[in-house]
Amino acid sequence: MKIEGGATIWARQTIDSEVFYNKPDKWFKIWFYLVNKVNHKDNKRFKRGTCFMKYDWIMNATGATKNEVDHCIRWMKSATMIVTRKATRGFTVNVVEYPKFQNLQYYKSDTKSDAIGETKAKQKRNKSDTIYKNYKNLKNDKELNTIITKSSSQELQIDNIMLLYQAKFPEQRKLYGVKGVVRAREYFEGILEGECSLKDLEIAINKATKPAPWDIIKPKKPYIFHPY
Repeated sequence: MKIEGGATIWARQTIDSEVFYNKPDKWFKIWFYLVNKVNHKDNKRFKRGTCFMKYDWIMNATGATKNEVDHCIRWMKSATMIVTRKATRGFTVNVVEYPKFQNLQYYKSDTKSDAIGETKAKQKRNKSDTIYKNYKNLKNDKELNTIITKSSSQELQIDNIMLLYQAKFPEQRKLYGVKGVVRAREYFEGILEGECSLKDLEIAINKATKPAPWDIIKPKKPYIFHPY
């Protein structure tokens, strides 16, 4: 028996995405709703990944307020997740790279690469757990900075970045706790694994006026942190 309505593909990395991990709960519901409502194939009015939309429809489907919808839409546009255009009594919305991320071939990999990916993910989780435990046991900011002495030489770059970040925004830990510091570190690690250089990241932190890592610098390749 086939399920009516077809299906939408969601990558496992969705749970590590910015909209899922760091934004208000309603925002992911809005994102989930839009991805599932856009056309799965071209028609006479709209291309694949595009559809006509209204704020009222989003509000009714997600339980979000108009203000929540507006803020979420604005953020998703700035994050290059969607593109919108005003229309009579509503707007059109296009989910960026929808055809690419709704193609199973894009996710295809062999057993060897899957095993490598799982190993790297496990190493990253273990590393984050260790960092979090170290942070949790530290009593003040001075001690927090001494974690650099416990790091391996391979982590020296990100350690220096975190020292710079803490010096620039000392209030960040008080506002978001140690988990916020760990999350910032993971974000910067992802940035450095992409096309961003250490120098570019240092310049961005020095120029930053907001402490949130994703406000300090954006990935040069949006799909690296794409919510799919």
